[in-house]
Amino acid sequence: MYGPLRLLYDLPSRRKEMRPKTLQLKVKRTPADDWTYLDVEQEKYPFLVLFPFFSMPNMLTGDSICHGATTNRLWIRGASPSYVFRDLLKQLTIELEVHSIMPEANAHVNEFCQMLAKIGYSFAVGELGVGAFKPFLIPHILHKELDDSDKYIGSLEEAEKATRKLHEISIVEMGKKDLVVIRIRLLAKLETPTYYVVAGKY
Repeated sequence: MYGPLRLLYDLPSRRKEMRPKTLQLKVKRTPADDWTYLDVEQEKYPFLVLFPFFSMPNMLTGDSICHGATTNRLWIRGASPSYVFRDLLKQLTIELEVHSIMPEANAHVNEFCQMLAKIGYSFAVGELGVGAFKPFLIPHILHKELDDSDKYIGSLEEAEKATRKLHEISIVEMGKKDLVVIRIRLLAKLETPTYYVVAGKY
């Protein structure tokens, strides 16, 4: 999910030199053929960016039943580092001499929730200081214990309007003044989902 984002936006990586030069693209050579794969240069690869929608965190709604890091709906957009997405698909169809192209992506929801936990906790500590609140997310961050992640991590069910900012993050008050709630919106200019992370308790 966020692996392709590193390639798409050239984000920092611990092993940047090991990034692949080509990626496999799913194609059909003719309408009657089965789907197969062809190698495409990374710069021309048509990415799909996925973000999961959740319900709001149980800590904010009062719901007592936890389902873990699950979703039944994804926000999906096509993207490319250097091209308009639709134009890129047309160009690749011609260059590869194929009939159809099917961009693909995997939704790693557990890892995404763990990333949100890391962002939320780190921001809370940075803004409030170590020891300023009782943290809730340490097991999620260190041990990937995500069975109750929906207790602390959630989102609005519909995307808010796009803004001019790339990312948005802030501490917000959501009715319960004793909770440290972090609002996170990644790639806000693309009209992405808005997430809420309950990082701890004052």
